[in-house]
Amino acid sequence: MTTALLFATSCSKEEPTPEPAKATITVTSPSENEAFDHNATVSITGKIEYSEGLHGYQIIVRKKSDNSVQFEKDEHAHGTTIDFNENWVNNLDGHNDMELEVIAILDHDGNTTSKKVNFHCHH
Repeated sequence: MTTALLFATSCSKEEPTPEPAKATITVTSPSENEAFDHNATVSITGKIEYSEGLHGYQIIVRKKSDNSVQFEKDEHAHGTTIDFNENWVNNLDGHNDMELEVIAILDHDGNTTSKKVNFHCHH
């Protein structure tokens, strides 16, 4: 009887590991490939959703030619939905391809999800 019990235990299937929840980042502005004139205000808006609860976010605007950071905002915020609304003024000379990156901070262990949007600034 002991043998049958051991056999039944050793043949049981392992429970599948559940997929980790994923954060959803929605950028409502700027839109992909949108162009901004010199001295125009670039609105950076959208929301981050994560059912497990967020621990903050980071917004970075980079000039793609040299990866230089033109704007950066770090926010330590908690919740399952966080809206963001920032502004950056295009004070760059010439034509520049730009990249917005929104990074959702999922926990205090360094796990993140990010989304990038490309846009253009000209003088």
